[in-house]
This record gives sequence, structure tokens and C-alpha cells, in this order.
Amino acid sequence: MKIKTLNIFAIALFALIMIGCGGPVKLYNVENKIIEGANKEVLKRAIFDAGYSLGWNMREENSNTIIGILVRKKFSATANPQFTGYYDAKISITYNENSYSIKLLEANNLDYNPTEETIRSGYNGWILNLENQIDGIATPLMMTESLKKKEQEAQADKKNSSTTDNGLRKIYDVINAPIAQGHSIEEIEKAIFISGKQNNWLMKKQKEGFILAKKVIRKHTMIVRISYDQEHYSITYISSENLKYQGYYIHRNYNVWIQQLEQGINFNLE
Repeated sequence: MKIKTLNIFAIALFALIMIGCGGPVKLYNVENKIIEGANKEVLKRAIFDAGYSLGWNMREENSNTIIGILVRKKFSATANPQFTGYYDAKISITYNENSYSIKLLEANNLDYNPTEETIRSGYNGWILNLENQIDGIATPLMMTESLKKKEQEAQADKKNSSTTDNGLRKIYDVINAPIAQGHSIEEIEKAIFISGKQNNWLMKKQKEGFILAKKVIRKHTMIVRISYDQEHYSITYISSENLKYQGYYIHRNYNVWIQQLEQGINFNLE
């Protein structure tokens, strides 16, 4: 019972942090955010995928507008938190060939003041998460010079890495995982792309034997190299954001996501 109470209290505390206890703040809108290299169809897909991944209900209003609704539970700020209702927000996301905007339409239990344009800080957190997710999904996947440099730096870190006691985990790379005989290159690529889709990775083939893959979860982003031939495949780290990367050590969730991708590829190659 004590553990259950602590868990409920932790959930309530998290909810309070997300909504914000310090009073209203200036409403955050996204105004004409430009995504270089994107197009209208890419932006549309990115908005829907980002919204769904963060718990938003999304529907297409017209050819340039998507409506999103997010509902979150509300708990009392007491030693024994009780469910007291819901917070919810309704937004409009307009988009064109290479930019998008996010605007609040309605809000309940978020202290929204349309005259002052203020709202509880948790709402702004929701929008920042959505914005980061859209940007991560919509940005074209290319092995740029910047990514090449980050990959080289990461490999240097790997050679020089030592043990750490800061709660991070050594990065899990998949190195030369065997592929059963009889698969064509096309079948191997298909297995990789299917696993990517099943595990919410964005993937793009850069050249024969090299797929660049990116996963975005809230504010967390990771990019990996998937190398393959007809006998083996590998998944190796390139870069990340907001995953506490330090000298080839990283937040433990990164390794979980890589293992899920690996298991999916293996399953699709059976």
C-alpha cells in the first residue's frame, strides 16, 4: 500500500510539474516555423506523426489546417492525491510548403487568459514538445558534413571511453550481427525499414549498404548508422540530443531503443 501511495504521489507530482505551479506565464505560440528542405506532404505527415506520438488527437480540418486536442488527468496537490478532473487544450496547426504555425484555440483548467495571453506553464511545455517532435520528423535525413564530424568524434570517444558512475550506460552498438543465408539485399533493406516503422524510427537510404536512421521522442533525438550486406548488419551511434551523452556513455533508454530496433530487424529476417 505504501508503494502504491508513493507511485500515485509521484504521478501527481509529475502532473503538477508539467502543468506548472508558479502561476500563469506568457502563452507560447509557434509562428511560421520554417523547415528547410521540407514540403507540404512531409510537414503534414510530420505533424500527424508528432501529435500521435505525444498523445494528441489529430484531425485534418482542411488542406492547410490540422486540429489537435490533448487531454491530461488532474490530481489534487495533497499527501494522498486524488483525481479531480482533466486539463485539456485544443490547437490549430496551419502549414504550407515549408513552414507551420501552432495556435491555441481553447483550454480548460489551464488558467488561460486570452486578453493577457497567459496560461499555465505546462501548456507551453506541451507545445514545445510538439514543436521539437515536428521539427525532428520533418527535417530531411541526410549524412551531412556536420553528422560525419559527430560520428568521428563519437568513434574517438568509444576508443577512449572508461567506466563511469554517473548513472549513464555505455552505448550499445550492434556490430556485424549475422544474417541468415538466402536473403537478397532488397529483402534485408525491407526488413530494416519495416522494423524502423514498427519502432517509430525515420529512415533514409544514403547509398547501397548504408541507411541513416533517426528517432525523436519528445525532446530526445538520436541518429544512428545502419550498415549492411548480405551476411551482416551493424547499428552504430552517430549523435544524440538531450540523452546525456558523455564519452560514449548515454541515458539507458537509448540502449533499449536500439535493442528494440535490433530485435525487429532480426524478426523480419527470420
